[in-house]
Amino acid sequence: MNGDTLLVAMRPPVAAAAVVGRGTFKIAPTLKRFALAALDAGCSRLILDMSRCVGMDSTFMGAAGGLALRFRRERNGEVALVRLSAKNRALLQTLGLDRSLRLEEGEGELASFSEPLQPAPLVGTDQVALTKTMLAAHQTLADISPENREKFKDVLAYLEEDARRQSGPSGSNE
Repeated sequence: MNGDTLLVAMRPPVAAAAVVGRGTFKIAPTLKRFALAALDAGCSRLILDMSRCVGMDSTFMGAAGGLALRFRRERNGEVALVRLSAKNRALLQTLGLDRSLRLEEGEGELASFSEPLQPAPLVGTDQVALTKTMLAAHQTLADISPENREKFKDVLAYLEEDARRQSGPSGSNE
């Protein structure tokens, strides 16, 4: 398997995904699409196997945090990241994501999940959709922690301006 990949399976009320390679802005839209499909199918839990994840960027982490908030709001559910390396756990904790995500070193509920994980086709996103995904992820990070608002203020300003520019002369985003 080449590149960064997301492997997925669903058995309501649980959905599972495994990040292979890096969790980045490139696979965040695929994770979001899968998670929303899981919610629609009645899943209240999303388990992310991070055992083969070598690192994460802020967009991926913000997207995961946003999904955790949505699972809680829509299904009184949660998103759990299992088999976390010390490095990835530290990244998540640094951004305060341990407040919205359940972080586990072991397998947790994944140990009893028997569905085979299959590669998820990567969501093809145009630049406008990608910018919106990145902006939403960073807004989530800023909402989760005041320290993040300061850390990402320049990124947020850039992405907001980029989204305005991409929306064209009408100035509408949708």
